[in-house]
Amino acid sequence: MTDLNDANKKKLGLQYLRAIAAILVVAYHADGIFHRGGRPFFFNLHEGRAGVDLFFVLSGYVIMHAHSRHIGVSATIGSYLWKRIWRVFPLATLATAFTFGLVLISGEAAHKLKPWSIAASFMMIAQDGFPVLNVTWTLAFEIFFYAVFASWIVSVPLGCTVVALWACLAACFYSGAIELTGTLAIYCQPIILEFALGILVYLTLTRSGGLFGKSALVAGATLFIISIIVRTTWDLYPHQPRGSEWEKYELSNVWIDLLTYGAPSALLIYGTVACDKSRYKQKLLGALGDASFAIYLFHRPVMLITDRLIAPKIGNDTVTAFFGMSIAVFIGYLLHCLVDEHIQNWGRSTKQPPITPGEIRAASDRSAASSDRISRSDRRS
Repeated sequence: MTDLNDANKKKLGLQYLRAIAAILVVAYHADGIFHRGGRPFFFNLHEGRAGVDLFFVLSGYVIMHAHSRHIGVSATIGSYLWKRIWRVFPLATLATAFTFGLVLISGEAAHKLKPWSIAASFMMIAQDGFPVLNVTWTLAFEIFFYAVFASWIVSVPLGCTVVALWACLAACFYSGAIELTGTLAIYCQPIILEFALGILVYLTLTRSGGLFGKSALVAGATLFIISIIVRTTWDLYPHQPRGSEWEKYELSNVWIDLLTYGAPSALLIYGTVACDKSRYKQKLLGALGDASFAIYLFHRPVMLITDRLIAPKIGNDTVTAFFGMSIAVFIGYLLHCLVDEHIQNWGRSTKQPPITPGEIRAASDRSAASSDRISRSDRRS
């Protein structure tokens, strides 16, 4: 049977999903930026935020796909951390610096110029309100997930302990047993469970071999689209005035997010991987999927500039919105090709040598031998 989770294969279908997620988020922000008295589109694109849920579930799957063989093998922790840090921070730092410059020039969003907000924005740490570059709030959760996964690489018992502590803390927080504020409260947000959905997709694929893949793909796509339409029409997630952007969620709304966007995303990814057995090839959506991180980071400041400089000359909000979205995607793709690819190539050329399967087996054997010695010692005592 073909290993559907072969870490040496890059799935074209997953790149398609990355591209779709990025375009959804671009549409979400276009709906707000170019909204003057009436919406710039004939329909509401606010639910384009579902792209974030798709990104989170994808991330959970991709990290498990790339590093499942490293779980419990502490010798691989350095390589893992380097790959994760280098993938996120260089381009995100450039995007944050660019946006920080725009904030200084415009004089708007002065609340983002507080020392803690600036420092947290560059370090990708969760904070009350939005960071300097709004979209990087998601990267705070991404980095948190990477840290939790790192604990599993160091040792399985440590990983179990970290997850159990997080679950207990979140449960106590939402039950009202304890009060949490600020960064700690943010990291208890159940949106992190979407990363776990991605891991569950990987484990299911490993055991099922992609059984019912086409059915899952059709069901996932259908439910995802229906969820967007229903939530756009009936507004199942009411946006009530809040004193803080990170006020803890109502549990009912959390489960609505997980059920309407998280679960269909998981089905989409399962079906996509199960039905895509070809090696990665460059296609239009595949190319946009490669550039999805750059598009995600830079689209909002690019559209804000478009709104400020070009929108008054065009006059029509709908035309301006589509033009702004197109420019944002195009510039994101250029930045991927001209900047991000070179950064990643340099990182791959300078990182420590990759961990070989032999080294992984040797480290696993040493870990097992150590555990066996401890067990025998405990029995003697």
